[in-house]
Amino acid sequence: MSGGPGTVWRDRFRVRFFDTDPTGRASVAAVCRYLQEAADSHTRPYQLSLTDLLAEGRMWVLSRLAIQFVRMPRLAEEVAVDTWGSNRLGGLRAYRDFRMLDEAGETLAEASSMWLILDAVTKRPVRLPESILVFRHAEWRTPEAVDAVKLDAPSRGMYEARFRVGWRDLDANRHANNVRYVEWMLEALPDEIFESSRLVGVDIQFVGEAARGDEIVSASEAAGDGAFRHGLTNGDGAVLAVGRSVWK
Repeated sequence: MSGGPGTVWRDRFRVRFFDTDPTGRASVAAVCRYLQEAADSHTRPYQLSLTDLLAEGRMWVLSRLAIQFVRMPRLAEEVAVDTWGSNRLGGLRAYRDFRMLDEAGETLAEASSMWLILDAVTKRPVRLPESILVFRHAEWRTPEAVDAVKLDAPSRGMYEARFRVGWRDLDANRHANNVRYVEWMLEALPDEIFESSRLVGVDIQFVGEAARGDEIVSASEAAGDGAFRHGLTNGDGAVLAVGRSVWK
């Protein structure tokens, strides 16, 4: 589905073998990539994609992403991802929402996100240009919770995993892609969570950049009722992200 910038954009994806996890369904990372691809596709015809902004010395940065899952799509299943700019769009913050549907039109997942545009040199936020404000959808508004609800880091590392940022982890901004942050965050959970439970929600706030060669420390702790608090830091202890996941 295409149309003007203030309308709903639709991309379609088929779940490939390399998109799946051991359950035979799309991984959380694959779903995040579908959302990311749909957002880029929506902005590309208007010269507002990541590539376009980088050519002008600016960059898109994802600040917050919250996804609610109904179910994960299966291998070979075709899904549609609808995306639109929220009518909260303005100032320094750009809000974009998503809905993922199966072939019958049933909702598989819904997501809200908050983005910033940074100066590529100073890494400081800049005001959204008028060309981006036309993406505001007249009717749909991102929930306040996407930036009003505070996420807390784990107070103690009940579970921990460590990684090293490699070349394959980087995006066009030359720092670790946000999808990698989600993967690293969830890796600090025991196998029994993945084997006995289903992910129904993930919420992550991106705080700092990770570059090639950086050590990543992922820590998680149970928060009750199937929820976990997550934190990502680098080898120096600087916070890179905080998050929350909910399992049933």
